[in-house]
Amino acid sequence: MKSKVIILSLLVTCFFFTALDAQMIERTDAIWARTVPEGTITLDGNLDEPAWENAETWVLRYGEDSGIPTSGWGVEGGVETTDSTHAILKFLVEGPYLYMGAIIYDQSIGGSPDWARWDGMLMNIPDRSVPNRPTPPVEYFYAWWDTLGSPTLEPGGKPQFLGWRADRDNPDHVEAWDAVTTIQGVSNDDSETDTSWTVEMRFNLEMSGYDLQNPDGEIVEFNISIWDADWLWPFDEERMSSNRVWWQSPWGNNNGHNKARIYVHPDVTVDTEVLPELAAEAIIPNAADYTPPVINGSLADPVWQDAPGFDIRFGDDELRDSYTSIGPYRSGQFQPPIDDALADILDPADATVKWFFIEDTLYLGFDVRDQVVSGTDEFDLRDGVRVSLNHRTDRDVDNMLAAHNLFVWVGEDGSARYDGHLEYLVDTLQAARVELALKENTIVNDPTNVDEGYSIEMAIDLTALGYPEGRGDGVVFMGITLFDGDIMENPADTYGNRVWWFREHAHEAAAAWVYMDPNTFVTNVGDDGGLLLPERFAIVGNYPNPFNPATTIRYVLPEAGYVKLQVYDLLGREVTTMDLGLQQAGERDAVFEAANLSSGVYLYRMKVDFQSGGRQASSQFGRMVYLK
Repeated sequence: MKSKVIILSLLVTCFFFTALDAQMIERTDAIWARTVPEGTITLDGNLDEPAWENAETWVLRYGEDSGIPTSGWGVEGGVETTDSTHAILKFLVEGPYLYMGAIIYDQSIGGSPDWARWDGMLMNIPDRSVPNRPTPPVEYFYAWWDTLGSPTLEPGGKPQFLGWRADRDNPDHVEAWDAVTTIQGVSNDDSETDTSWTVEMRFNLEMSGYDLQNPDGEIVEFNISIWDADWLWPFDEERMSSNRVWWQSPWGNNNGHNKARIYVHPDVTVDTEVLPELAAEAIIPNAADYTPPVINGSLADPVWQDAPGFDIRFGDDELRDSYTSIGPYRSGQFQPPIDDALADILDPADATVKWFFIEDTLYLGFDVRDQVVSGTDEFDLRDGVRVSLNHRTDRDVDNMLAAHNLFVWVGEDGSARYDGHLEYLVDTLQAARVELALKENTIVNDPTNVDEGYSIEMAIDLTALGYPEGRGDGVVFMGITLFDGDIMENPADTYGNRVWWFREHAHEAAAAWVYMDPNTFVTNVGDDGGLLLPERFAIVGNYPNPFNPATTIRYVLPEAGYVKLQVYDLLGREVTTMDLGLQQAGERDAVFEAANLSSGVYLYRMKVDFQSGGRQASSQFGRMVYLK
């Protein structure tokens, strides 16, 4: 079983680096910010530098989806708007600065001392300069709003800085973020119709713990809400309206909903003709070649043994930091107080998550390691898992994709307990199945026994979550939380803890953008001693790893074909390609030399054009470390 063990270990180790597989859909939560030479941009509110013409743009319009899963819009007061929000955003990077250019089309510009009666921008860029995980929100508020009646609200007044580091008399605050606005019209004066206002804004993200010059690239967490109030100068009761539209989250002082991802790399400039593809943050493989598992909670079916997985564990910062994209910053953990006290966590939450899909059904498996399995309905002491998923057609009151928590936990009798939307899916729609099985030597609610834990199987018919038959675009917005409550003989020693991957619950930030890839298959490559012809094209691994300067990559072919090796950096840019030519079926090796690359972590995969039938296939990704 050596080969099987190698590939399963590889998949568990590098699962979060499989997100580079080709996407057939466009990411609506992400954008590139191209890098420009220092001195390119003058902060004057005009956006007249040529670099802005080459910047990527994002459009927000009231009443239109500005990007799933959690962009939205809403009315803040007054009559139905006749001049709804329409904004164009652009992003560039210069040294440690992220520049945002914005053009907001508006016939009536200005603000007032009253709540939600202003034009403005409410933004959040979480602070990575602190050790907290998830990273805490930082509110940037730039608007025509002032309860003290400053010149901001006089005719021709400009927006003022509010929120974090807003003191314009403090040089450190100005260095942290600054902006200049030009108005195409006259603010706070509706005697003539305005046309738009233009903002050139600068954030020094080095002060917030980001490295925009990182040779491996950087991803900035971001969300913005554009506020728009009309016909207040003077107040016109028959026309006054207030509305807003946002990209991923409407708020600046919390991390609710989702986060937009602004991708940065020093090699991605205004001269870059083809931008690197923004692929998914994780891949769920296709298990079409396997018999669907029997949902009994045991994870004993062959497909579970071969399915890729990843670990989730309380107190393991290194594991959390291995998650892809913004996962290291959105994932987190929490110990709730029990009877106003925090006992020592002797056996932290720890599990392996596995997943795959077959046709329209998403399968999730949880192998939970727990020495004290507790069965209780008390929320903070539950043992169980909570999966958060977004519906693909239903919208909430803010016009965002509705999000649901699917929570299953251990009951007093050791069986699966669930409620809420999971109960609706299972019992009413009969569109989901869920079971829990106790591991050997596990006794629920017996703290004198050393338990082994439990496992959970979940199967969800995605058509019940608004997906068309065939899974539509194949995108799943997901978060996973593991709950672990240890009820001890001495009540003072009882504790609860929970840890999550990406999103803690349905209305928290931020969901992982996960792709159910029909061309990435769950694969069993068989035994070394009897490796005949595998059913699927697959990589087995590379050795040595780490390496210098060469490593051997082993792979298996079910039939003869023309093979290509592709190597990527962690941002998803292809750094080299090797044509390996026609290879015969069976186990094969390819030697890769990295002398022309810099030290670091690289990802690789194989592609094959089979000699017969004109078919193509791609392998899973492997991870290799080059140390000069």
